[in-house]
Amino acid sequence: MIKNKQAKMSGLLWIAIIAVGAYLLVPSVRTGVDGFFKGTSSTPAETPKACYIEDTTLTVGPAEEMYNPSTKVTTSYHRVFKNNVDKGLYADGSTLTVNPTDEISIIWAENTSQGSTAPVGYYAAKQSFTVPCRGEVTAGEEKDSDAYKLYATDANNVTVRVFNEDNGNLNSATDNETLAAGDQVTLDVSLLGTYEDAYSPFGPIVLVIEGNDTSIKNFDLSFTGVSCSKTDVPGQHSVASVDNKAWAFSCAKDGRGLRSNERWDGGLSIEVETSVNPTGGDGNSIYMYRYDSDYYMNTDTGVEELGVETNDDSDVGGPNPYTRIYIQ
Repeated sequence: MIKNKQAKMSGLLWIAIIAVGAYLLVPSVRTGVDGFFKGTSSTPAETPKACYIEDTTLTVGPAEEMYNPSTKVTTSYHRVFKNNVDKGLYADGSTLTVNPTDEISIIWAENTSQGSTAPVGYYAAKQSFTVPCRGEVTAGEEKDSDAYKLYATDANNVTVRVFNEDNGNLNSATDNETLAAGDQVTLDVSLLGTYEDAYSPFGPIVLVIEGNDTSIKNFDLSFTGVSCSKTDVPGQHSVASVDNKAWAFSCAKDGRGLRSNERWDGGLSIEVETSVNPTGGDGNSIYMYRYDSDYYMNTDTGVEELGVETNDDSDVGGPNPYTRIYIQ
């Protein structure tokens, strides 16, 4: 009987030795054993910290100009949404009472007016965050806080260069592109931002190309590394001539336009009607207009949207200049 017990214990010992050896020497065994015990261990759930603050004073500010922090945007008003409810416009630096865990969205500088000369205002920017458990909160210090750094709008913050397909020269009133019936050509085009400035910093740029409807069959536009697609011509747009037709392209890189001295290089493809030979003069000039995106309040839905014009076809953002492409 004793011998049987000793033999049984000896057998168990050998099994234990073999098991330990397998654990130490065979990675797959070790992984399985570790996973089993890890999976069966109980981790105590985190208990949310209680917040004993009922009211929080939220300061809507401080807004400043991007790239120029010494310029404070003290005259702008910012629209505040609390838990998706529009609380109205607040002057920079003003306060309102909110509660911890409230969901806050701010459209910075939503009401900034635009004009035709610099300085013309600022692009609106969106910020969203949850009110923390504190008695005082400054919006500019919370999540997405760079939204309070506002990009100035300016009519001259993009340089557009178009080069003739004929000779590669910069298109101008004295160095034109020659087009003939049936031509299909591509003109090199560059859009260059201005250092420490911006054009449509949060949304696409819509480029509207106009040409004589009798002589031009089609336009196409593209830039390297930039997403461009055909879109509707903005409702606010008016053609330069009753003989013109407009094509529109929505272009964006990383969902937006140009910041500081970023550059887009691409081409404008032109297809001429087979039966018409374009001649020089204003009647056959091609025009490239640009429209920038900005935030606005949709007056039908009460929702903040981003686009080149409001739901009533009113312009947003900065002015919409054009580049003339001369044809001979």
